[in-house]
Amino acid sequence: MSDGTVKYLNLQSLLDNKTFRIPDYQRGFSWEEKHFNALWSDLTNLQKGKLKFHYTGMITVELIPEEKWKNWEGDAYFFKQKLASPYYVVDGQQRLTSIFILIHELIEAFFSRDVQNLTLDGMVKAACLGRYILRKDIYGNGDSFVFGYDTDNPSDTHFKTEILGYEAYKEDNPEETAYTKNLSKAKSFFQSRIEEYLEEYGFDELEKLYKLLLGNVRFDFKVLDADLDIFMVFETMNTRGKKLSDLENLKNRLIYLATLFYHIDDENASQKTDNVLRNTIVVGWKNIYKELGKSKRLMDSDDTLLRNHWVMYHGYERQRAKFYADDIFEEVFTVKSVISEDPKSLKRTEIEEYVSSLEQTAQWWFIINNPSHKLAIEKVGNQAILDLLIRINRLKFRFFSPLLFAGLQNEFATIEEKNEFLEAIENYIFLIFTLSYRRSNTGSYHFQALASRLHNKNEYSLANAIYSLDEWTYGGEGYYGYFDFENFRQYLEPLFEQEGKGGYKSWAGMKYFMSEYISQNEILEDWDSYKVVGLYNISQKNREGFNGFDHTKKQKKYLEGSLGNYLFLKEVPADFEKLSFDEIKAFIKNTDPKNDILDYTEWTPAAILKRGKKMLAFLEKRWKTKNATSNESINEERLLYLDTLSIVE
Repeated sequence: MSDGTVKYLNLQSLLDNKTFRIPDYQRGFSWEEKHFNALWSDLTNLQKGKLKFHYTGMITVELIPEEKWKNWEGDAYFFKQKLASPYYVVDGQQRLTSIFILIHELIEAFFSRDVQNLTLDGMVKAACLGRYILRKDIYGNGDSFVFGYDTDNPSDTHFKTEILGYEAYKEDNPEETAYTKNLSKAKSFFQSRIEEYLEEYGFDELEKLYKLLLGNVRFDFKVLDADLDIFMVFETMNTRGKKLSDLENLKNRLIYLATLFYHIDDENASQKTDNVLRNTIVVGWKNIYKELGKSKRLMDSDDTLLRNHWVMYHGYERQRAKFYADDIFEEVFTVKSVISEDPKSLKRTEIEEYVSSLEQTAQWWFIINNPSHKLAIEKVGNQAILDLLIRINRLKFRFFSPLLFAGLQNEFATIEEKNEFLEAIENYIFLIFTLSYRRSNTGSYHFQALASRLHNKNEYSLANAIYSLDEWTYGGEGYYGYFDFENFRQYLEPLFEQEGKGGYKSWAGMKYFMSEYISQNEILEDWDSYKVVGLYNISQKNREGFNGFDHTKKQKKYLEGSLGNYLFLKEVPADFEKLSFDEIKAFIKNTDPKNDILDYTEWTPAAILKRGKKMLAFLEKRWKTKNATSNESINEERLLYLDTLSIVE
């Protein structure tokens, strides 16, 4: 059936004599619990008689050509003998994946009873599994999974071993991705629902549910016969799952354009025969989705990657919200741009270069979001760069992604220049946003526009970028930068004056600053486990040195909230507030022997002031604030909120 027509099939007919594979250019399994729950609810509504059948949407496939499957171990025998037809799933993979997991779990649950000669829908367990999960050839020609992924895909091994339980396919050190985790979540979800169903209704009703799944769940089944059809399918919304991302649509737009080159370009016979451009796109997207799937936090960031790469690759436009999509789909990668006789028409080499660039940037997208990951360490090989990326991650890199891409991929820059470049970005984010509290878009247009200049024509060196970052941060001769301690003081005021605020402890940058202070420029491990803890507080025991103060509400708040009063501890005793200063020091000596609090013999207002000044001196040295033309001198006591107290040092 390759005429492109639609056949309306129930699940049993859909699965008979067919083999389904998810092609390697597709993203992985991304359904979440709400999607599993909707499928389960639809099935149980059938059981309750609320529906006669359930229409679950279209399954769109393309026939896999023999040159692709002829060397597939096990599968090839079934295809050669016409025992099954092999298909790539073009649209509907999320639904189909979930349904196969559900079928498997229903079979496993039903046959969990210790009953001899048990049958499910008239078949023993081996027959059920052989029909819907794994076809076995009795003559030893190999086995063939009814559903799976292209090989060299972490999801393929995970699906066979962890989801279906076939231990023979296990690999040493299998790769785990966000997609494999989602597969396991689906399995756990259906296992749980089936257990609950069994407890409430029993095995006879479970068998009825299984029959309804096979007989009353309907599909539109379409076999595509042209790349044009694939292109059209992918630029529509999936009726049951998620809306396709721009990245997914772009893949299929480029595949479609590749078919145009394939049919109209006779200059290179080998390209016309093998469609090299299409293969470049397919492999490129396979690798892009592999990078996105390595991390849960990146799994749904397709369009963020696409946008940030386009800013670097092509340019930034702030007048239109989705300028990158408009550029990509309406201006650059269009049918008109391929068939045009204009000398500036789109060339196949331009698509190849773009795909290669996007593929490389996807690798850096993973690295800048996961700089502590072992794969990032293997790729970068320079710990100083990774440490700076960890810092920028903790601060949030905001609109700097395109510039980070351009700088880190700059082939003309040295490691030392890249380190200096990252330091300049970290300084900018901390001093402009975290300390000075400038508007969140300060510098956005400038530095995103700078990214494409740095990347495309090499008209802008990394040294130029560093100079620009420093100029915006600190200013220059005769003009001010955007860093300003007075802004910080104004930001702190409500944190000291308002009820429920804790002074410096309520500063959004306090955790980052404290981690840098106690680690003294090294990367603090287990950063998320640390807590900011105040020494002086209402506890009677640890304010023995404060007898000279009358402890008015305002005095107490200023002393408690001042910068020097805070510790940054990974371990905090449950009775911390009841401990004396000496007891606190004894505890810290065992857990953090380099902590500077051990230098103090008693904890007094003078100690808070002294340590606060020491911390400001660290800030000045660490972030080079003396370079700022507007901050040549600061009132330390005022910035520490201790200027109204008469503290004798």
